[in-house]
Amino acid sequence: MAPGGRYYFDFDKSLISIDSANIENYTAVTRYIAENSYYNNAGEPLASDANKGKKFVDTGEIKAFKSKYYQTWEEYKEKHPNISPELEPIIAQKLQMYEEMLFTFF
Repeated sequence: MAPGGRYYFDFDKSLISIDSANIENYTAVTRYIAENSYYNNAGEPLASDANKGKKFVDTGEIKAFKSKYYQTWEEYKEKHPNISPELEPIIAQKLQMYEEMLFTFF
């Protein structure tokens, strides 16, 4: 894989359904990874750091995400206080789920 064991394997595509999987290929790839991904120094720091001497941009502190379109459940509840208490847990969960889903791509 990578020298020094600095590689994490992951599949680039996930299955839509189990019927769309070619089990023989999946098995072959998984077996190859299991047989060839052993490192004798796993979890140990490297003797030489490849990034030593390189300059990196200091990003500083990352600010909290704020948008006039995105709102948390608490912000929504302040603007719409007449929500039934028995429906509040359901509405809160669904609303936040859709907010997160919409803003995942931005």
